[in-house]
This record gives sequence, C-alpha cells and structure tokens, in this order.
Amino acid sequence: MCVALRRTIYPFSAAFLGIVSLLLFSTRSALAIPSPELVVGSLSSLSQLVALLSALLGGGAAVIGVRARGSM
Repeated sequence: MCVALRRTIYPFSAAFLGIVSLLLFSTRSALAIPSPELVVGSLSSLSQLVALLSALLGGGAAVIGVRARGSM
C-alpha cells in the first residue's frame, strides 16, 4: 500500500474506531415502551385508589354530619 494512502486512511479509521467504542461503552439503557396491559392495569389501580379515597372522605363527612345533628 502506498505510504501516502496509509497516512490518509489511518487517522479516519482510528477516529471511527474511537467513536464506535465510545458509543458502545458509554450508552445508557434505553427507555422501554410499557405494554398496554401495564398501562391499563396501572390506570385501573389508580382509579380504584381515587374511589377508595372519595368513599373514605364521603363516609367521614357523613359521620361528622350525623354527629352535628345529634348534638343539636
């Protein structure tokens, strides 16, 4: 191989190898798209917690209302 050609190709191949190794060894894990079952299940659980909270608050308000009427 011609010496001039070797001097031209070598820096590019070394830079390419450096960039590829940097990308391979410095990447973080990719964020995955959650499955539809996971999304639906999570939303279902969240809605059940909201319903439970509203039932607790409504029941507490009813008890306070009954006690307030009883003391009059």
